[in-house]
Amino acid sequence: LLWRRRAEPRRTGRLQHRRRERGARTPHHAASQRAQPRRAGNPQPRRRAAGPPLTGTPHDEERSFLYIVGSPLYPRLQWPRTTLMKQPLSLFMKSFVAGEPNLPVLNLDTCTSDYFDYTSPNFFIKTCTDLNFQNLVGVRQSTLEDTLKQEILTFLQIKSRLTPDNIIFGFGSYSILERLASKVLPRGTMIGEFPQFPYFPLEYTLVGGTYLGVSFDDAGLPANKILETIADTQDIKVIYINNPNNPTGQTWSRLKILEILEEAMRKNIFVIIDEVYADLLPVTESFAGLVNDYENLVIVRSFSKIFGLQNLRVGYMIAHPSFIQKYQTLCNWNEVTNIGALSATALLKDAAYRNDLEKTCAENKKTLIKICGEAGYTVSPTHPLVPLLWLRAPENQNAQEYFRLRNMKVGNNVPYTMLVENFPQNYCRIRVPNDFQIIEEIQTRLCE
Repeated sequence: LLWRRRAEPRRTGRLQHRRRERGARTPHHAASQRAQPRRAGNPQPRRRAAGPPLTGTPHDEERSFLYIVGSPLYPRLQWPRTTLMKQPLSLFMKSFVAGEPNLPVLNLDTCTSDYFDYTSPNFFIKTCTDLNFQNLVGVRQSTLEDTLKQEILTFLQIKSRLTPDNIIFGFGSYSILERLASKVLPRGTMIGEFPQFPYFPLEYTLVGGTYLGVSFDDAGLPANKILETIADTQDIKVIYINNPNNPTGQTWSRLKILEILEEAMRKNIFVIIDEVYADLLPVTESFAGLVNDYENLVIVRSFSKIFGLQNLRVGYMIAHPSFIQKYQTLCNWNEVTNIGALSATALLKDAAYRNDLEKTCAENKKTLIKICGEAGYTVSPTHPLVPLLWLRAPENQNAQEYFRLRNMKVGNNVPYTMLVENFPQNYCRIRVPNDFQIIEEIQTRLCE
């Protein structure tokens, strides 16, 4: 917003504008004339130069700050290391526009748990219905937050290794990533596997950082290329890893991530591991229990993606206590609401509910993969308990537009095109719905 204001001409009041039209001098105009008396033939006073263009960095409009290393996943593309972004960066997400007005919209950008079965007698639903209205308003109860931290440590089976001092909450996981980018992490170069969740790299570039994506193929995390990039590239400050990957739903080798983590530790590079889609995976796949061994390691998790508490905005970060203290020094209002803490605690205690989610996710995802294959789409490797699919359509098809014309909302590709200008349009991400009737309707619209 500041850059936009600096780039626009200065606006004056309506009265001053009319005075200029009549040739009258405004107080500001008169002061400038007293400072430098005008004589016949003198040029007009020079105006202050406009601010930098909206290229995502206030420093240098010619700076190349978004580029990709290699492209084995997309072999027809040439992504050089110096692809300058010409378009202004925008994090605004446009509303979905239906392609067929008379056809119901299928929202394939929601997850397995986004719509609860409120008739189910499970522990979580009973807890929500029994909540007192006092918990929704009034003073925040910090004891609820403390209870939730203990429940998180129990859920991840790291209670013997960590304490509540290792955990801090945010208004969803995105607010944590946004604050890390703008207030906490040092400026320099961020690298990560590509494609990945694009908004964190975009937030980092908006405050003057550089993003370098390392593309991966079906073989898994490109650990060797990441390590080579660390060795060959100066000023790397942050490594960002999605595990599971968003958008593919693929999980990475623990040994490869540990190898990257060790090298980053030696070079004083922060490693941010985004685990927001990992809640149905075995807890042994989480790296949260290692934050006291690696002071450069930060884990970000959420109750929005798997547990379905989007509107309550309960995200949390797990890190070394020294990093948590630094974060608290720079970032205020890190509490969770009463209703958010109560709901999240109930979900973590409800093992039966999580088991139902696992079963629903695995079964619906298997069916959806089969349908997409019959419709001519190639599905990237993915874990059965991660409710994401990354589809590749024939090269001449705009996948997102193809789904839109059939009133099916899929993940937005625009953020990827802001990271890579020639990002292929025949890719799209869909999330696995929990309602099997929706899956049957997908089959009807894609295959008939």
